[in-house]
Amino acid sequence: MKKTLMLVLFLIGATNLLIADGEQDIFSKKLAAIKMANQLAKYGCQKYSATALIEAAQILIDNPAIELKNVDAELTANEIQDKNIGSKLDFTPPNLLKDARKFANKDANVIALIDKLEAELKRITRGADMGPKRFVSSVNALRADSYKIRFYGGKLAEVVILGDGDTQLILEIQDTNGFNIASDTSDVEGNCKIHWTPKRNDFFTIKIKNTGSIYNRYWLLTN
Repeated sequence: MKKTLMLVLFLIGATNLLIADGEQDIFSKKLAAIKMANQLAKYGCQKYSATALIEAAQILIDNPAIELKNVDAELTANEIQDKNIGSKLDFTPPNLLKDARKFANKDANVIALIDKLEAELKRITRGADMGPKRFVSSVNALRADSYKIRFYGGKLAEVVILGDGDTQLILEIQDTNGFNIASDTSDVEGNCKIHWTPKRNDFFTIKIKNTGSIYNRYWLLTN
């Protein structure tokens, strides 16, 4: 537990360094924090670390997700089942805390932290659809997900995809006329990122294409 705690503290310190250097990095403070939550969650699940999962859950609670509607054609019943039933990890606060409880080894202090965060989750209410957004979903093999999100003219727009790394993803940004204004292919870790400055307030289509033969669970992050 001590080694795990030291690692978590190190990772938190790394997050603070990344945030402090935000002007030189395309990630905003909240996007950087969410990316760190993803790394902590992966570590916690791999190493059965309750502490890491609790820290990841706290970050995600502080940066709540919103629901986005996939504007592509409706999926078949089998494809919906494929997206909802799988062996891949679902890094949402309730699931992270559920797994943290399994790994707590009846440690009273750890369990108390879990109880506190679960109570906090119950008190959270949905706020206005403004500011950074986080959404978790999955895209089936050789299919694409699309979302329409409004960005403000003259301000830096950022979109980040954190894939699970099992397949290659392609991120595309399209304007209201359907023209691609930018694209990016996932790196070895499964991540894509695009930033641009819209000329005016407008809706843009964010398209996530899966080029692989199995589904890919991803996080979509925007500023």
